[in-house]
Amino acid sequence: MQSVGIMSGTSLDGIDVALCEILGSGTDTSVRFIEFDTYDLPQAIQEKVKYHHTFKRPTNLGRLLSKKVGNYEKTRNINLSRKR
Repeated sequence: MQSVGIMSGTSLDGIDVALCEILGSGTDTSVRFIEFDTYDLPQAIQEKVKYHHTFKRPTNLGRLLSKKVGNYEKTRNINLSRKR
């Protein structure tokens, strides 16, 4: 199964997106790193996140992260959605 991990570190300078493959299960689980990319986080978003974090208010950072995963899928012509 392929999986994408996303994060923005404490410096807030960018959003990192990593594509990995998860193999096996239980104690035999392993993860194979495939590739990653970093997307710049616009200054206006950085300031908004810092402000809202300082005052413990929610932000729309989750929406931005979701869009970056969508961009990642498009540029690599992959589909990470899985219907069950």
